[in-house]
Amino acid sequence: SGINAEWLLRPGDMDALKEVKAQLKAAKRAVKLARIKDEDSEEEPHIRECMLKLHALYEGEEGELSKLANLARTTHPELLVEHPQLSNMTSAKNRMIKCGWELNEFVLPDTVASINTAGHHVYEGFYGEKDVFLVERILKSISDSLEEQALDLLAGQLAGCFAIFIDRQRLRAFGATEEPPI
Repeated sequence: SGINAEWLLRPGDMDALKEVKAQLKAAKRAVKLARIKDEDSEEEPHIRECMLKLHALYEGEEGELSKLANLARTTHPELLVEHPQLSNMTSAKNRMIKCGWELNEFVLPDTVASINTAGHHVYEGFYGEKDVFLVERILKSISDSLEEQALDLLAGQLAGCFAIFIDRQRLRAFGATEEPPI
């Protein structure tokens, strides 16, 4: 039988994502450890350096997921079963939802929220080399899709929003933007 070699999932296709996920896990631990150490230290905090490494890994993960999403859309729909997060990569709006991101990975420990004119908490933080603002919104209930609520509250209403992450325990969503929210 003539099997088209393009249709075969190569072993290396998944290896890069597995490696990035392992590095992400270690980088998340490093950020938490740096946060604890920096609280006890008078020295220049190195948490920002740990956070920058984590941000670079998030970008690497997104690149690997994007490659797999292309495979899932074209020749390997079974990847959607193994990796449900790939289905979020199908539309630009859904790609804004970032699984696994946490507020403390973008906001330095001594940062306090300000309140904008709309009455929302706004945190100043960074993502890679960019200064960003993280706007907190309260999600109404868990009966509706938290992702849909977050997209409605932030993607449509926060100018320049490039990422949304959800704190499921506290029913909060955070939208990241480079534009100061008024």
